[in-house]
Amino acid sequence: MTFSKSRFEKDKSVWEIIRFCTQSGITVVGGASKLFSYFIKTQQPKTIISYSDNRVGLGKVYSELGFEKVKDISPGYNWVVNGERKNRALFQKSKLKDFPNFSEDKTEKEIMFEAGHRILFDAGHQKWRYQSNLI
Repeated sequence: MTFSKSRFEKDKSVWEIIRFCTQSGITVVGGASKLFSYFIKTQQPKTIISYSDNRVGLGKVYSELGFEKVKDISPGYNWVVNGERKNRALFQKSKLKDFPNFSEDKTEKEIMFEAGHRILFDAGHQKWRYQSNLI
């Protein structure tokens, strides 16, 4: 479990769980709770947020840790370029000016599809918030 200051919140006192990973086939009973409790004890944050990916789960670990679901986030997308999934931010229209089929009249999707690339939608995300009772 890794934490950092929130990437997206304007309030700089908000922390974020950036990553929580487990190894397939290995179970540590209460592992997430122990890691989270240690962070709360040592850093004393007032607010922690995190995001769960609907492709891999429903965020059950967050509700078990005392988080509340803030909102559902609609599915996003990536581009499949030469058989590899690439972040959509790499292919914003302003970054496609070197494509042979680029035209100001075309959208990002038109340019990418005409260049033979395909879109890959995800399953959406959920945003979670933990409010400390230490406030």
